Amino acid sequence: MAAVGRFRVSDLALAGVVLVLNLSAQAAQGHSAAGYALVGPPALALLLRRERALAVLAVVAACDLIRAAATASTAANVATLVALYSVGRYLAPRVAWAAAGAAFPVYGAIALLTSLRRQGRTLGDVEAFDLVPTGAVALWPVFVVLLGQLVRLNLELRERRRAEVADAAVRAERRRIARELHDVVAHHITTMHALIGGARLTLARDPRLAESSLTDAERAGREALAEMRHLLRLLRADDITVSSAPARAAAGPGTAAAGSPGAGPAEAGTAVRPEAGSDGSTADAGRAGGGTGAAGTAGDGRGAPGLGGPGPRSGGAGTGAGGPGAGDGAGGPGSGDGAGGPGSGDGAARAESGHWGLGGRGVAELGELVERARGMGLAARLETRGEPVALPRAVDHTVYRIVQEALTNTRKYAGTGARVAVRVGHEPGAVEVEVVDEGPAEDRAQARARGRRDASAAVPGGPPGGFGLVGMAERVAMCGGDLRSGARPEGGFRVWARLPVSRETA
Repeated sequence: MAAVGRFRVSDLALAGVVLVLNLSAQAAQGHSAAGYALVGPPALALLLRRERALAVLAVVAACDLIRAAATASTAANVATLVALYSVGRYLAPRVAWAAAGAAFPVYGAIALLTSLRRQGRTLGDVEAFDLVPTGAVALWPVFVVLLGQLVRLNLELRERRRAEVADAAVRAERRRIARELHDVVAHHITTMHALIGGARLTLARDPRLAESSLTDAERAGREALAEMRHLLRLLRADDITVSSAPARAAAGPGTAAAGSPGAGPAEAGTAVRPEAGSDGSTADAGRAGGGTGAAGTAGDGRGAPGLGGPGPRSGGAGTGAGGPGAGDGAGGPGSGDGAGGPGSGDGAARAESGHWGLGGRGVAELGELVERARGMGLAARLETRGEPVALPRAVDHTVYRIVQEALTNTRKYAGTGARVAVRVGHEPGAVEVEVVDEGPAEDRAQARARGRRDASAAVPGGPPGGFGLVGMAERVAMCGGDLRSGARPEGGFRVWARLPVSRETA
């Protein structure tokens, strides 16, 4: 609300209206100088009704009492109503009701004096029956204060509700970020842990196998960094949109940074959100050997976009800023020729056109995910049934994350060599996903006897339990689906989920 000096425009307008109304009422009842003199102070006092509600009521009540005692005027004082409402609206309940109690005898006396003057009587003529109607009339200040209190309570409840909605939104966003971080970090760290542990065990007898494991662990680390950068870009999407795309468009088609031709494996690239109006997606290939190279806009390669493993497929060459198509650039070498010479490297990020905010991974990438699980030592297989249909993005991504987390848990708790089956079924109006493992071979008898596997106890050398199942449940609940998980009587663990698929959202 605009202010003039220290007063709000609305309060100035209200004081002016009250002054005019009271002057009009006074004029209709006669030209008493005392009556006119007592009209101005209450109206002016209303300018402080928000900050000094009690003081304003005291001024207004005093003027009302003096006017009733000193003049024959019975003109109504609109300022009284406003002052009493302000007491209820801006003061705490205890103070407001104390003020209403104090106003009761004051306005009872005013009602009595006004009644006696109308009848031509004096205070000496007051009888007991005169006090009953006078007391009833004097209750009106209480109702005005009550109205102000009800308005105050309603506004407080609305503000509290808004705060609760804001807190719930913050908590939901934190849970969403926590789920994404868990899915990214847990999967990659578990993979790196397994690969480095395997390299340590085989270093003495098979250095080449150990070196291969370390190379895969390095690639998993690069991809984890790429995923983390992607999440950070989601959190800072507005800044990225403003600062990144215009500079890249100005660089020209397929521009590489200055430097000598790069050679060797490059650092993981980072997906960058394209600027509005651009037809292509952008991927950075990162540094490579002695030089740096950036893949051009809209690469059209088909590298493997999954997590935690090598991808021998080739990435796409840059075709210029704003070019058509969306480049995968994941797992394979991407190149871009520019003023600094050609740069090459293994781009590990995927430019995710159309999947922004959901990570871009879904049922289509499950085959690669299972293949990489095999590379980590799991005897994994993928089974599908039904006719695949286009899934809503949230459902598609949830299925992928369920399988990813289940495979990560199998590696953590069942260990290398465990057999695990991933089953995806497409049905009319729903998609089902099931991940079943048989548990560690040496523990199947004990698991069968216990009837369950303790999900909080990792296999020797594995990382401790976390929040994977909680994250699964939250994702499935957000999609309106059903999730069941638990140990199998014959040993091992089962995760099953059914997610509804609406034709309108597919």
